[in-house]
Amino acid sequence: MITYEIYCRVRQLHREGVLSYAQIAQELNLHPDTVSKYAALEPKSRSSPKRSKIALYPH
Repeated sequence: MITYEIYCRVRQLHREGVLSYAQIAQELNLHPDTVSKYAALEPKSRSSPKRSKIALYPH
């Protein structure tokens, strides 16, 4: 497991496209398989908060 900070750094370096997985791994002291795994993950989208059904019907 890696920290969120390292995850963000992996994603940033991957998005820039300048370094290979092996180079990112070397820079961050990670295994290349770990870098490829986290680089491929899509960030979860944040959905809007759900309103209760009661809020839909005014009194």
